[in-house]
Amino acid sequence: MTADSSCSAILKNAGGGTLDTVTPTDGFSTRSAGFDSLTTETDYSVLVTCVGYEDSTFAFTTLEALTGTATYSVALEPNAIISTASKAKVDYRIPGGGTSSVTDESCGSGCTVDLTLNRGALYEIRHQWLTSGDAVLTTSDWRNVTIQ
Repeated sequence: MTADSSCSAILKNAGGGTLDTVTPTDGFSTRSAGFDSLTTETDYSVLVTCVGYEDSTFAFTTLEALTGTATYSVALEPNAIISTASKAKVDYRIPGGGTSSVTDESCGSGCTVDLTLNRGALYEIRHQWLTSGDAVLTTSDWRNVTIQ
């Protein structure tokens, strides 16, 4: 798909009635469309149309609303390249928000860092390997995690 392909995504209820239409304009070969009008535990379908491509319909059911917190465990084990690592620090944040951290003081041969996070929220998480003096040896890329 070219960057200027005209596409639309049409949200429909279980009876086939149109609820919302979005026209994503960004992206080469892929597009993303978001709908704000979804309710929990409801059946929907989305009709995707792009000029020059076959139309596609996708059916789905939204889940119940997630509330409260859940424990998200990050299992870590240093490899031989960073054999001087003795600590691991896990950073986490909600996209666009401030960063919080949890440090495991004894992770030289591996550890699990437990985070208590809000259910239903999207977080960005990364980890760092540290020396006993807190010098950073390496930092992973941020990765997205949705907490169930």
